[in-house]
Amino acid sequence: MQRIVQILKRHAEVCFADDIEHKPSSIIITTLAAKQYQSASSYNSDFLDIMNYVIEHLKDGIEIRNGKPCVHNPVNEEEVLSSKWDKDSSYFEFFKIWLQQLESDFNVRNHNLSYSDKIQYLRRSLFRDCENQLPITSVSLIPHHQKSKWLNLSKEEVSIKAKYLHSGFRWKEIKSGTILNKHGDLRFEVQAKRLKDYEIWWQVTNTGKEAENANCLRGDFYSSELIEGKKVRKESTRYAGRHYVEAYLVKNGICYGKSSPFEVNIADDFSLDFLR
Repeated sequence: MQRIVQILKRHAEVCFADDIEHKPSSIIITTLAAKQYQSASSYNSDFLDIMNYVIEHLKDGIEIRNGKPCVHNPVNEEEVLSSKWDKDSSYFEFFKIWLQQLESDFNVRNHNLSYSDKIQYLRRSLFRDCENQLPITSVSLIPHHQKSKWLNLSKEEVSIKAKYLHSGFRWKEIKSGTILNKHGDLRFEVQAKRLKDYEIWWQVTNTGKEAENANCLRGDFYSSELIEGKKVRKESTRYAGRHYVEAYLVKNGICYGKSSPFEVNIADDFSLDFLR
């Protein structure tokens, strides 16, 4: 229980490093986690499973009194721990954003990732400075991720530049792993030298229950579309989960360069993470 609370508090600190005022209070985190821990530990024995259960049900401990969300001291029902929520609703809105970020970072509903990958994402969310040192390296182990169909002769450095468009907002350049909303548009461009000498091919691999239920896990290859003189790939954000886009430089049946996987992280609930 103590370890779980420490991790949740650490996650909140990292999430709100630039906005300490709206960081969820330690007492609320501790109280809500304690309410779920007994059930979590009775259903699960693995630590990460217990953690995920607590996170998934954390919001269940929030009561509605007089039409407002609140958290009471379980020892003294007269004591309201969430008094800030009553004075300014923005505190509760930021708390909900944090809950959403938790579920995303801990891959609560994503059953396609290996245990080691989930641990890796967890570490990245708790230690933001390590983000660049923790790339996703096991996309090739996803069962439906197809092997390259070209002879590999990698000599070019390749990276992906991505932009995201959500209704009511302008196109925004995003980084790999940025939390995105459903029903948005994506555009991917390749960053490499001598692009005009190559065909650009794209591999798109989806994960998560929504994509699986829609029979859209993919994992295969797609040609580019020419837009404004650039060879790009257009996609949409349909299914919640972590999905991966890779780019290949191809000429005469030979792959001369391949990008690292660009992670498309689509949330179930609305997020403004892409604006950061």
